[in-house]
Order: sequence, then structure tokens, then C-alpha cells
Amino acid sequence: MKKKKKRAAGRLPTGGALRAGSADSLFPSAISRESPIFEGYQTAFVRIYQNTGAGENDLNGPGNLLNANAVGMGIEVYMTPQSQPTGKYCAQQLYEAFTFVTNSGIRIVSLWFQVTSPSNWSPSQLENKNFIQSCINEAPSLGIRLQIYTNAYEWQEITGGWTGHPLMNLWYWDYNGPGPSGSSSCTFSDFLPFGGWTNAQVKKYASLVYMCGTYVGLNCYSVNKDETNAITFISEA
Repeated sequence: MKKKKKRAAGRLPTGGALRAGSADSLFPSAISRESPIFEGYQTAFVRIYQNTGAGENDLNGPGNLLNANAVGMGIEVYMTPQSQPTGKYCAQQLYEAFTFVTNSGIRIVSLWFQVTSPSNWSPSQLENKNFIQSCINEAPSLGIRLQIYTNAYEWQEITGGWTGHPLMNLWYWDYNGPGPSGSSSCTFSDFLPFGGWTNAQVKKYASLVYMCGTYVGLNCYSVNKDETNAITFISEA
């Protein structure tokens, strides 16, 4: 039997159209490679770090990445940092996330960094910008490309609409409520420029969709200006 080649995490597939087929999950869960949840999706977005305590690794992350890879899916990683003043410095959290998956035998080439839920951040937008900048500065030393998950409202509330950052890939969300009834469309037609971004690479168009025993978010991503579907495991609502 041929051994499956392990993929680098954090590289969206190239070629083809805008595909609907990525998912992220809203509650910590270990997904078996036999689970039908992987069917019909090209890419899995998997959380590897969470904002509990002072910030800690998501223990389900490496297993979910390996299982998604084993069934031939593309894999993306993201982290939900502990952004409260009581948390660890951002660069330390990024380093912990990187070494955690690297020690599990997974090579990261890029990572999505979550900037959502303003109530989980400092009331000081300057502190928040400095926090994010710390991770931006740390990423090159780890050999990874940092990317941002947010939306226009949250970026404004958390950073004051910061445009001084180096331009990074953008994953934004736009849906009307939880579950399939609250989903928007798998297109980028609703995107409006903000924070220095004039376009986005990924859109979450549905949240809290119950699927195969867990809650997931549904995403589409741009491939050669077309759209494709992905599934996200472990994300906030």
C-alpha cells in the first residue's frame, strides 16, 4: 500500500474555481478520519491554539490536521490568541502554537490569526495593535506567513481600523445568524474594503452548522479568482 504524502499546513490549493468546501468547528472536538464530515470539502481549517487561560495549545489540533490530510484534504491552521492583558505576549503564543504542531510532525508554512470578539480584547486599541504587531514580527523568524481572520466591524473596534500593518491575506466572516438559516452566499460580492484590504482570500458564510456530531463553520475561498468550499474545525461563533 502506498504511503500518503504529508502536506504542509497552510497552503490553499491552486487552480480551479471559487469552491465551497471548507469547514471550521465551533467546539473542541477530535474528528476521526473515518468521519463523513470530511466528504464534499476540499480543505479543512483547523484550530491549533485557543484563548483559554493565558493562552494554550488546542490538543485536538494535530490529530484533526493529520486526519484531514489522510483523506486527501488541503489543510489550513489558525489560532485564537488570548488577547486579554492577563494573557501571554503574542509572540510567545505564536511560538507555542508553532512548536506544538511542529513537534507533532506537521510543517506550517502559514497561519491564520484570529482578531474577533472585541470584548475579549483590551479596551486600548493601541495595546491591541502592539499585540498583533508582536506576532507579525515573530512570524518570519519561524518561517511562516501570518494571515488575519476578522471582519470590518471587529477590526475597527479592536484596532481602530489599523491600516499600518504589512498587507496580509484576509479571511473575513459575513453571515446573518447561527445555522443554515443564517448563512450568506458563497461569494465575495458582499466584501467592502477595510483596514487596508481591498480583497479577501477566504470568507466564512455560515456558523454553528451541526454536522456529524459537531458544530462547524462553512467557508469559501478564492482560487484564481473563483470560489471553493472549505470546512473549519474549532472556531468561535
